[in-house]
Amino acid sequence: MDLKERFLKYVSYDTQSSEESTTFPSTDKQKVLLEALRDEMTALGMTEVAMDRYGYVMGSIPATPGCENAPVIGFIAHVDTSPDMSGKEVKPRVIEEYDGGDIALNGQLTMRVADFPELAFFKGHTLIHTDGTTLLGADDKAGVAEIMTAAEYLMAHPEVKHGKIRIGFTPDEEVGRGVDFFDVKAFGADFAYTVDGGMEGELEYENFNAASAKVEIQGRNVHPGYAKNKMINAIDVACELQGLLPASQRPQFTEGYEGFYHCVGLNGTVENASVSYIIRDHDAEKFEQKKVFMWAAVDLLKKKYGDQVLTLTLKDQYYNMRKMVEPHPQVIDKALKAMEMAGVKPLVRPIRGGTDGARLSFMGLPCPNLFTGGMNFHGKFEYCSLTTMRKAVQVILNCGNAGSCYGGHDSGVYEFAHKTGIPDQPCQPYEAKDNECTPENICRDCDRNGCHAVKDYKAYKVTEYGRVRGIDKIKAEIFARGPVSCTMTVRQSFVDYLGGIYYEDDSEVLAGHIVEITGWDADEDGREYWIGRNSWGEYWGEYGWFRIDMEKNSGIGSDCGWGVPEIDF
Repeated sequence: MDLKERFLKYVSYDTQSSEESTTFPSTDKQKVLLEALRDEMTALGMTEVAMDRYGYVMGSIPATPGCENAPVIGFIAHVDTSPDMSGKEVKPRVIEEYDGGDIALNGQLTMRVADFPELAFFKGHTLIHTDGTTLLGADDKAGVAEIMTAAEYLMAHPEVKHGKIRIGFTPDEEVGRGVDFFDVKAFGADFAYTVDGGMEGELEYENFNAASAKVEIQGRNVHPGYAKNKMINAIDVACELQGLLPASQRPQFTEGYEGFYHCVGLNGTVENASVSYIIRDHDAEKFEQKKVFMWAAVDLLKKKYGDQVLTLTLKDQYYNMRKMVEPHPQVIDKALKAMEMAGVKPLVRPIRGGTDGARLSFMGLPCPNLFTGGMNFHGKFEYCSLTTMRKAVQVILNCGNAGSCYGGHDSGVYEFAHKTGIPDQPCQPYEAKDNECTPENICRDCDRNGCHAVKDYKAYKVTEYGRVRGIDKIKAEIFARGPVSCTMTVRQSFVDYLGGIYYEDDSEVLAGHIVEITGWDADEDGREYWIGRNSWGEYWGEYGWFRIDMEKNSGIGSDCGWGVPEIDF
């Protein structure tokens, strides 16, 4: 089954979730697609395929021979569609070679470029859109289709090397309960990616801190002709509460990292009313301030109308996954490299919403979010680029180390140094690309007649190697056996570093990187920093060296490697 056929099949299932339901999944109809996915995974020959009592479907693509010890990578997508609009009897329409103009959804409704300027990017793409009466379901059946298409490819091509890959499909993401019962231990991945983004190239590992707030208002109804100094109109109180919250912090006036208060529901009469909010902010401190302000607004109205008039229930929903993902920069680096290999320009940006990956990251499974090619989710203007979806499939394959066991990571270097040995520097110049380990590519010499393999060269080996994590353990390793190599996240500010102690900031993420950590020290205030050596030459930093704060350190300390050199006098 090709990608287009698979996607159109999946969107034919009505899998709308429900906020009002108390069951899990919230709707039984989600299980119909989940069962179909389970059966399809089994038919493809995947192993460990199972659907548990909560509806979670999991399965494995086994590691190819020789790659059994590679890190286990997971890919996750949700099957439910938003309660905001019906996903029943979806009638998708396909546009080949989109011309960049307005799109007539039906006789009465047109999707105009003036309203949705992102359409310009997709000129020349194959687009799939709705008929204007339902949502499309690209959120997240596009992700489901992309994962399954990649899985089918790997199962059909056993010659492509890769480690074990775990696949998971979940219900109820759209109502915020998608991983309530997700068994991270049973899933068994070292890290994973949710495939649930939108615009081509999106890589997201920052999301809102989120809370819900519901205010119940008990009014006092009196005949309006005799209401003076007696009536408490619950609807008026609700409106007064809305007026106390800063208007500039509503969704329609915010962007990027800016948080908001969003009134999502208002119901009531003079006697009783209720108003529901969602509260969002990327910054943890500002998030807490917003919750405090909500309490203060309610308390002010209590003083005016009485303690019994207003009741606030405020609950945290999820948190910004950045602090759980950044300690694992190799996960981000792998995604960036995967996009580069697929010819996709990465767009590293915060999610102005939530993702199952946020909660999974806090559950111990680092889980950034990858693009799908879907746009205008949750409504009748939803569409998806099949052209971008095909690129997403390739990114999934690349993230899954298709063609290699380990991808770009220093553990592979240590393994090579242990088994084969690293030749002298003059033997073979470094090239930032993948090559087969032929004798000519390991060590060669070139003259006017061409290049040939050098068979007798000095090889530097390590007798043993391993991983170390945590500040104290890294210090002990450096003290015992010398420098370690550590992964880190490279931001623009690190590229621009000229000297002093570097502190990570919020500048643009460029890539993952591996540096050598040789020691540590403390400044005059007793704040400790690592001493490291980079590979960018003596004109960068402090003659090729750098100092980096141990707390704001771009992830150093989460994943470092050590090796014991073989001494040959």
